[in-house]
Amino acid sequence: MERFVPQSEKLIIHFSNKRVKFRKKKVKRYKKLRQLLLLQKK
Repeated sequence: MERFVPQSEKLIIHFSNKRVKFRKKKVKRYKKLRQLLLLQKK
């Protein structure tokens, strides 16, 4: 159910969602890199 939201607020929500997705992607990549580093240390 979508309540009425002003257009500008919708945009802000949209952008913050995009940013969160982007951050998750970054974190995934970072975790992969860390795993590689850990493997190399052994």
